[in-house]
Amino acid sequence: MSRDRLRRLGRTLGRTALILAAASYLALLVGLPLVNVYGQAFARGVAGFVEGLSAPEARHAAKLTLLVVAIAVPANTVFGLAAAWVVARRRTALARLVRVALDLPLAVSSTVIGLLVVLAWSPTIGLLAAPVRAAHVKVLFAWPGLVLATVVVTLPYVAREVLPALYQLERAEEEAATVLGANRWQTFWRVVFPALRRVRDDLRVRGGLPPHLGRDPDGRARRAVAQAGADLARTCS
Repeated sequence: MSRDRLRRLGRTLGRTALILAAASYLALLVGLPLVNVYGQAFARGVAGFVEGLSAPEARHAAKLTLLVVAIAVPANTVFGLAAAWVVARRRTALARLVRVALDLPLAVSSTVIGLLVVLAWSPTIGLLAAPVRAAHVKVLFAWPGLVLATVVVTLPYVAREVLPALYQLERAEEEAATVLGANRWQTFWRVVFPALRRVRDDLRVRGGLPPHLGRDPDGRARRAVAQAGADLARTCS
């Protein structure tokens, strides 16, 4: 057997071993828990599964989940967009602090985030214990604590989804809108937001390339922002 064939065989065996190792890891980490969950759910058959879904505990869990999602998604949209805007448009100590805060939930475990929530909002040992007791508000082991933990954990994903699009937007159109008499809200709503949506679609089509790998090669984002600026000029005139 030639050396070239031996090398190709070795590379093939190496790739196969890596794929098997990754598949085994995913099977242990994801597959076994899923098998256990579905196995216990259908242990008494489909009738037992439907009966479990109609139990008061299951209905309460579903309602609580929908409540948390209904509050956390709009909050993450507002705060995530605001945080991404500060990071992309400001070069101050506040922007660096916001960037660190966005990286923190990704760097530590969700268990640590939960512990921080307890240390902050506990009515006995929390940093905000006195205001919590004075307001007679139950944060821990209630829906406010779930919403707070969910927002903190998922906020970085929302901000990082928007950041590449904000990095691609040029500031010339925003400055032009300001010169034409638009306030900050008009500039955001009529110039930044339409272009932001189109640039995000463009990023998704191109596989989510970071801004330094492609600066709007087909000019779609620039044309979108220019059109939005022209619409704003007609509105302000």
